[in-house]
Amino acid sequence: MKNTLLPHMAGEERVFYPRLEEQGFHDLVAGSREEHKIVQALIDRLNSVPKTDEEDWVDTISQLREAVRGHVDREEKTVFPEARQKIDDALLLRIDNRFEEAKGKAHLRPLR
Repeated sequence: MKNTLLPHMAGEERVFYPRLEEQGFHDLVAGSREEHKIVQALIDRLNSVPKTDEEDWVDTISQLREAVRGHVDREEKTVFPEARQKIDDALLLRIDNRFEEAKGKAHLRPLR
């Protein structure tokens, strides 16, 4: 999960969100970054749960699942449609290419 989720979040933080902010999407980005903080906190908590505390682990993984679902849902229903409406296709393609590159390098630098 961390090998997929953390690089994805890093790519958004380093490439996608700054481009959205340049286009004036400050409120959308602020909400997305807050969601990332929640997801990161839950991952950190999950990493610290003792292996013997199954109840806490299950509770934390459930919260993480819901936080990720909420984030993805908001992106799919709000963030991406807004971006597609106001950012031209050529720039979106460049953003996507840089996003994929950033995901691949995510292991080299931790998130803020």
